Amino acid sequence: MNKKRILSIVLSSLLLISAGATITTTVSAADPTSIRGYVYVDGVITTPNQVKVSFSINEYFADLPGSPVGFYVIDINEVIGETGNFFVTIYGNTWQAHETVTIDGTIVIYINLSINTSEDPIDDGNGDGDGDSDGDGDSDGDGDSDGDGDSDGDGDVEPIPNNPPEMISFTGDQTGRQNIDYTYFANATDPDDGQQIRYIFDWDDGTSNTTGYMASNTTYEINNMWINAGIYQISVYAEDNYPEEGNGTISATLTLQVLIDVHIVDKSECGLDGYLIDEDSDGIYDLYHNNTDGTETAVVEDNGTYMLDTDEDGVDDFSYNPTTGDCEILVKEPEPVNGDDESEDDNTALYILAILLIIILIILFYLATRKKDKKQK
Repeated sequence: MNKKRILSIVLSSLLLISAGATITTTVSAADPTSIRGYVYVDGVITTPNQVKVSFSINEYFADLPGSPVGFYVIDINEVIGETGNFFVTIYGNTWQAHETVTIDGTIVIYINLSINTSEDPIDDGNGDGDGDSDGDGDSDGDGDSDGDGDSDGDGDVEPIPNNPPEMISFTGDQTGRQNIDYTYFANATDPDDGQQIRYIFDWDDGTSNTTGYMASNTTYEINNMWINAGIYQISVYAEDNYPEEGNGTISATLTLQVLIDVHIVDKSECGLDGYLIDEDSDGIYDLYHNNTDGTETAVVEDNGTYMLDTDEDGVDDFSYNPTTGDCEILVKEPEPVNGDDESEDDNTALYILAILLIIILIILFYLATRKKDKKQK
């Protein structure tokens, strides 16, 4: 074998070895992958300022549409087998999420992210843990590097637009009895991303309840009882947590009317405008409240029908049946005209006096006659 042939074989072997090495170290690229899900901050779905996923070489930032609240989408193009870590920026700091993602060729991957703000935020690379990785002082990406609210540097502080929550519904029992719990439901939404809401209830009996903060569009269930009979105008409104908790923007108020051991009496044909009150919650009404003058008079129940003495003169004026709704104006005896009753009383006295006089005269006549007879004898 000559030297040229030997050299040709050696060169061919080297080329094959080189090609083989190239083939064994090449990793197939995956199709573009979409990662999506919800962000939970301290267990509550919240829209953060920023979400990103970091791989060994590349990092990708999420699209945060804002609706629904807390939803994120990250479109990436990584090789199969790569594992990425998630980072969530909110409240001016960045935390590493508890979850990771490994690219396996799946086109759409659903991962809900969770962070706990009671944990220390991560060190962003400059050693201060403020979430500002590029050192420009802007940790949340809003353009305001010094936190004075001036994002464009013109010296004017641009307030963050804030919309009040909107009360959607307020429902629950509207009739009941004393010392029994009744259930009510309130729901409100806040149009601003990431803001939480709380509910403030007023029970119209001198008591109220304020809930803790919760995610927007959370339906809250609460119980209440009343210890006195009456008509109660209860209400609820929502308050968000911006600019700070306890001093947020409030919604409009929704109300409900609740009747506790009360029956409305609205009978214009009888002239009745008020309500019956069952003071002791025994199923029998005790009083009638007159809306016209605010007076309350005792009522008497007779086989399901109530007798109402609205003017308190001792004579019943109306009868009313709460079951059937029937009412009746009761006719009173006519008042004496021109003192007829007094004249009758006066005549009666005269009659008695005349009778007494006649009796006396008869006695005197008898005595006189008897005396005369004695003299004659």
